[in-house]
Amino acid sequence: MNYIALAATLVVVPLLFLLLKKVFKISEKNIFKCFSLLLSIVFFIRYFAVDGSLYNNCLKLTFNNPFSSGFLSFIVLIAVWLSFASVILLMMFPFFNFSVLKNFVKTLCLISSVFSIAFLQQITYTFTGNYGFSLCGIFLAIEVGISLLYSFYVFMTNGKFKIEKKEVIEMLWLLPIVLLFAAPPYLFRSIVGPVGAGLVKGLSLYHRVYIYLTFVFLFAIYFFLRNKNREYCRMVLLYI
Repeated sequence: MNYIALAATLVVVPLLFLLLKKVFKISEKNIFKCFSLLLSIVFFIRYFAVDGSLYNNCLKLTFNNPFSSGFLSFIVLIAVWLSFASVILLMMFPFFNFSVLKNFVKTLCLISSVFSIAFLQQITYTFTGNYGFSLCGIFLAIEVGISLLYSFYVFMTNGKFKIEKKEVIEMLWLLPIVLLFAAPPYLFRSIVGPVGAGLVKGLSLYHRVYIYLTFVFLFAIYFFLRNKNREYCRMVLLYI
């Protein structure tokens, strides 16, 4: 059923795009805004249509692995992680005119979409705990379909693989932010397993390092953005 929803999305969305552009004469930029809004609604519905505990379902990747191998579980977890980043980038794309955002959409978002299609059933399982029909699974398929078409269109109409060296460097600077702030809350525990639980009686070394790194990040983001214009800073901080 999920793949039927995906196939329907891959047919309907291009037709809708052509209808808005050719018949209603809506500008491409405004069409992108419409699709970003549509994508955000679909994401919201599927994320909150989860059957049961999202945290527990994803922990099954480690403790009650439903897949053929631990490596596949890890790959699926990474696919979920990239899909979160991809959706946020696509939501923001039509509202900011910066090459770095465009480059992320035509590379990271496109790769993430292909990745999600390849593991659509397994990703659905992480959110529902089963492979059967579910509202979450249908909307996830629609989300993946919109993301793929959206990012592929940007890829085809914006120089394809052509990215200047300075733009690559800029992407590498921002990649940790893109990934860090899109990381699922269960990412670490799903990879390494339970690390034990007990009464916290004080700030251990690990607690202090975490706090120190928070301040290091604040200084790092300040120095990275201090010479950027207001809209660029707004884009980065809005993503965070």
